[in-house]
Amino acid sequence: MRLLYLYPEEWTGRRAREVHTLSMCVAMAQGGVEVTLVTAGGLSKLREHVHEIARTAEVTGLHFVALSRSLGPLRSAIIFSSYFKRWLRGQPRFDWAYVIHLKAAEMLRSAGIRYLYEAHEIFAETPLKNPSRQTGLHELEREVLFGAGLRVATSRALAVALRERYALPDDFVIMPNAGLPPLERSVGAPDGPFVYCGSIADWKGLDVVIEAGREAVVPLKIVGGSAEEWEQLRRRLDLKGISWQPRVSLVDFLDHPSAPLSARAATGFLRRTRKGTLRFPPGFIDELQAYAKAL
Repeated sequence: MRLLYLYPEEWTGRRAREVHTLSMCVAMAQGGVEVTLVTAGGLSKLREHVHEIARTAEVTGLHFVALSRSLGPLRSAIIFSSYFKRWLRGQPRFDWAYVIHLKAAEMLRSAGIRYLYEAHEIFAETPLKNPSRQTGLHELEREVLFGAGLRVATSRALAVALRERYALPDDFVIMPNAGLPPLERSVGAPDGPFVYCGSIADWKGLDVVIEAGREAVVPLKIVGGSAEEWEQLRRRLDLKGISWQPRVSLVDFLDHPSAPLSARAATGFLRRTRKGTLRFPPGFIDELQAYAKAL
């Protein structure tokens, strides 16, 4: 069987979803599937990552393709999609495709390739300021889920939440996230606390984290969500003895006086980019590149 894994991001070797994606590709290739992993660049990082996960530089049946998502200074999924269509025309027919990105699934639907969609979250719950974009995200996620030949979720709680939100059939395969092997020794204090940092949406399965912490008799700290989300969680679960800190803003973190100058400078870029007022003075890019090389 020939399988296409479409991952429309540049590979960094640092993201949790990259560990999961590559672990899945390695496992399928070792199981006899001919797997082609298509990314938006980062091929050297990807090859390094393979050695870290598979303990070998080459995995029989696993092939890598890097396509650009850039056209001059512009970078976008639309550009990647154009290069992908051009590349796909020269390839033998794939039996299946595998995706975790909504836009990747959309590319496969337009190409007429049946796909397996693996859900890691409910994208439509991501708050957007533009109501029309929020509605569009909901519709895209619904179309991708209904269009999938097979549906996978990384937890049963997520599968239930998706079924209820989109009136989907009860046919999800539950496949937990892959991760790297345990470290040889702990990098934390033996007495805790165990820290969960991330979304506290009800489909995240925090009840399992809380139960595990209590069984291990280790204090639990949760970092994430808003005060309103925390109150909703409190109404559903027993949170006695659990400390909580709201979601940390990257801008606030980088603005802290103890942050490196380069990090605090990045805050200005972030804010000005959001406002659409980012302008580079003459010679600034050259100066910035020289500074980066000196680090």
